Formats: sequence, C-alpha cells, structure tokens
Amino acid sequence: MPHLQAADVTFLQLRNTVFCVSCELISYNNSSKCLACSSTALLSLPHLLGGSLGHQDRARLIDDEVIDSVVEKILETNELGREVPTSTPAFATDEMILHPGTTVACRTLPHALPQLQPAMRWIVERASTLTGADGAALAMARQGQLICHAHAGTSVPDLGVALDLNRGISGLCARTGVSWRCDSPDSDPHVDRARCRDLGTQSVLAAPVSHLNSVLGVLEVFSSQRNAFSDQDVATVQLLTGLLVVAITRGGRVPGGPAAILNPAC
Repeated sequence: MPHLQAADVTFLQLRNTVFCVSCELISYNNSSKCLACSSTALLSLPHLLGGSLGHQDRARLIDDEVIDSVVEKILETNELGREVPTSTPAFATDEMILHPGTTVACRTLPHALPQLQPAMRWIVERASTLTGADGAALAMARQGQLICHAHAGTSVPDLGVALDLNRGISGLCARTGVSWRCDSPDSDPHVDRARCRDLGTQSVLAAPVSHLNSVLGVLEVFSSQRNAFSDQDVATVQLLTGLLVVAITRGGRVPGGPAAILNPAC
C-alpha cells in the first residue's frame, strides 16, 4: 500500500456526510440527491452512527448481543404473526401467515429451511408493505437452482418454482450480485416479458441476498403499476436482504440450508 500524503486525504465532518446506496460513495452533501449519480437513496452517517460523536465520551457501538436479540425476535414465530383462520391451500398447510395490522398473506415452501421460515415470511411481508408493492417473493439457492421459498401478496411466482438464471431481472440480479429495477417491461430489455405478462407485472425490483461475495438468493417486489418503485424502495429492499443474511448467519447452520448459487463477478 503506498504511503499517503496529506494532500491525498480528504477529511469530512460527520454532519451532512451521506452514503449513497446506489453508487456506494460517501460524500459531504446537504442536498436530497447523490452528487455522483443523482440517486435519492441516501443514508445519513450521523443517523447510522446514532448521532454526532463530537460531544460524547465514547462511540456507541452495536454489539453482538443487540444484533442477536433483534434476530431472535424475527425468528420467533409467535411474534411474527398468527395463522390465517380461513381455509388454507393444500400446498401451504400451516405455512400461511397473516401478520397483525396487515391483510398480506405470507406463505413459505413447506419443509424448506424450517428454521428460517419465520424470518422469510417477515421479510416478504415487510418488502411488500414498505414498498407499496402488490406482492413480494424470496427465491433461495437450492441444488444449483433459484427456488421460490416464500411469497406475500398477489401477482407472485408460485412456491417451489425454479427461476431462470439466464432470463429476467431475477436472473440478472443473481448473476451480477447487484440490485435491478424495471419501471416498465416494454422499455426494459432485461426483463422476461412473458413472465411479466403472466404475473400482470409492470414494475419489478430485485435485490440479491449476498454473503461473502456469493449470492444466496434474490428478493423481488412486484407491482401492476408502471414506475411504482423509487430509489428509496431500492434501499429498503436492500436493507431487508441484509437483515435476512443476519438471520441466516446467526440462526445456526441449517441442515440442507441455502448454499451460494453464484459467485458474482462484480
């Protein structure tokens, strides 16, 4: 590593310093858009760190106990929701959950990754409601394929369906390891138009579930409206995939659990 001179270093005050989720650059910025890529998906560093550190005796760090506590709450089925009292489809049995305060039914693939099913249901429900989507789906890697393990809402892939890694936004997301957004299937060359037509989808947002430079799965949200998702929605879905990775890595090794499907080149 070359020795840095004073002229090579840029110092930034914590105040008004932001991190852009889209281009992953940190800048001193008091506007609502990234100065490099014009994205509005900005995260304030003072907000992430819990405030200015200038007048504190020491930095407030998030330790493992706090993270474990959050994950445990996610993984507790009785806190995530209750079973739907109506008739349940045969393929879902007791895996269909209706979360309190919402009308979004969440389903998981029976007997697949049992320790992660509560977390997967929570993730797809949050992805659907927070982005205002019609539905959300979570595909996880299994035996070299990307299989739909959980979904919420409407206009979503069926549970157990294998997604084509060589087609569509989900395949592109899995191959590249980066998030992709489609505002209209008519103008986006990357989308699988036939799949969008079958689902009645006009807008799609996909984010990879990545760990140690490998893709474990893809989280997607769908809408029947064009231009339905914003840069803020991209950031939201990315944060949810990160939370799922925490649940996977801290929830213990799951027999037959998810394995990396790809090692993205980028």
